[in-house]
Amino acid sequence: MDQPVAAIILAAGASERMEQSKALLPIEGVPAIRLLIARLAEAGFAPIVTVTSTPVRRKLAPLHLPGQIVINDETEKGPLHSFRMGLEVLSSKSVAALLAPVDHPLVRVDSLQKIRAAASASRVIIPCHQGRRGHPTLFGRDLWPLIFSLPLEEGARGVLHQKPEVVVELDVDDPGVLQNLNAPSDLTSAGL
Repeated sequence: MDQPVAAIILAAGASERMEQSKALLPIEGVPAIRLLIARLAEAGFAPIVTVTSTPVRRKLAPLHLPGQIVINDETEKGPLHSFRMGLEVLSSKSVAALLAPVDHPLVRVDSLQKIRAAASASRVIIPCHQGRRGHPTLFGRDLWPLIFSLPLEEGARGVLHQKPEVVVELDVDDPGVLQNLNAPSDLTSAGL
């Protein structure tokens, strides 16, 4: 049996530009975070960890989300801090961890399966659509120490700058990897 590949959903932000919680955006009749969790689970990611803040957690409580919830009440430190908090709760069995921003819930299951199948302890897997890099990005376990050493303001992309030789661009026929639901206009352009 292959090694587990984890997913860490980043959902701690205040969603100021969206003017409502990105995690609760209705997509295909369900909240975005529930859709994303379902797709990650169907693609074989386990465990699935959601990193959120206390205010967002209160809004998500009625959803009774599966998986582990980690609370980050230092959201001013940025997404890399949340990702580190998610990595800290993973067991040594996970070969890699997917950084899955909650504002990218439109990625299809087949794309997620392709990313998971490419998992390696020593690689970063970035889905690409029509030559453009997107999300979510998979980070192999061997690179986690580097993630913990990066300046917070640099973000996880610092791994890509410091170790470009480990980056694998994975072509997917899926515009969802590029669709960032960050502001109300993004919903319109995504046809939502």
